[in-house]
Amino acid sequence: MPIIIGVLILISTLTANAQNKSTTETILKTTAKTAVIVVEQTAKTTYKMVKFTAPIALKSTGKTTVFGFQVTKFLFKKTFPVSRKLLVTYLKAKLPL
Repeated sequence: MPIIIGVLILISTLTANAQNKSTTETILKTTAKTAVIVVEQTAKTTYKMVKFTAPIALKSTGKTTVFGFQVTKFLFKKTFPVSRKLLVTYLKAKLPL
């Protein structure tokens, strides 16, 4: 969204300067100022977004990790005996005893 706004501002400044019949140097100076304003606003918006979301992400990371370990533990408990039985059956069938 900030990129679209920046492009619109750039076009409007170029057309305004073209109506004044100013030189290319003046157009470039105005364009540079517009780019600085757009970059500055984008940086401020990004900072505010990170400032808001970072604490939430850090708090939820621990809970997500614990939940992942719990799920892994549950799956291991359920699948290990089955896989052990399959391995023993396979080895009995393949190895002559």
